[in-house]
Amino acid sequence: MATKEKSYNIKVPVFTTTMQDDTEGLFGKVTYLEMIDMLKTKIGAFKSEISFENRNKTKKTVISKINFTEHILGETPCLLLQVSAFITNMYDGYFEASEKIQIQKDNKLGNENNFILLYPIIKGFDSHNYTRYFLVLVYEDPTKDNGEVIKIAKNVVNKILNIPIQNIKLPTILDEIKGLPTIPELQIKYYSMYNAENEVDVKYREYLQSG
Repeated sequence: MATKEKSYNIKVPVFTTTMQDDTEGLFGKVTYLEMIDMLKTKIGAFKSEISFENRNKTKKTVISKINFTEHILGETPCLLLQVSAFITNMYDGYFEASEKIQIQKDNKLGNENNFILLYPIIKGFDSHNYTRYFLVLVYEDPTKDNGEVIKIAKNVVNKILNIPIQNIKLPTILDEIKGLPTIPELQIKYYSMYNAENEVDVKYREYLQSG
């Protein structure tokens, strides 16, 4: 009897932080390394837990710890965050292993593997004025509830890194995505940015790789 094939969707939602316009100062234009160092400083200053409530639910999610590793993509440095978080304030349910344990309000249900990649972008309007921001890539672990890691990522960027975040999807891109057929195989979708010929406008393209 042939083994039935299984298919899995691996989601990596992409966001950007709010674009900031800067003017080159006495010490020149900000660098990628300086943008990464700024993130590391803010993560290093994170000493106490932060929490957020789940919509229309009593339970709340608490971000307790952030570890990071530095990487190079192409020639650009980036930061991979590993976020520890747990859910608490649960009023019902139980955990069962060798015995059945009733969940109490102050119990914690968590994990240490919520991954977020921060990739710095610097675009120049001319030799002295430029725009900087981060691409934020979120690994949507298929073992977690839909949107769970996205909520954690948004709270990390907004409340700990103190950088406003936004979704980069354009209406035209959303329409194109809706028109794509569903294929029963592994698909990895890459969303990337490129500059128009005038080096000013930021546009988006989707690259689809399947196999």
